[in-house]
Amino acid sequence: MPAIIVATKADQVPRGRRRAAQDQVAATLDLADCESVVFVSSQTGEGRPLLWARIDEAFAGERRE
Repeated sequence: MPAIIVATKADQVPRGRRRAAQDQVAATLDLADCESVVFVSSQTGEGRPLLWARIDEAFAGERRE
């Protein structure tokens, strides 16, 4: 099953710095790419649709096998 890294407090990181922050998280965790890092804000709800989409994608592969 693929890993989905959830970075909270997305509302605290300016949009212009998100890609750099994604890269930093991926590098710190020694991930192959930063696409598995999803920024989410519980305060604004930002990122929740993307997170649910990634979860659905991950489990869709499991159901097919």
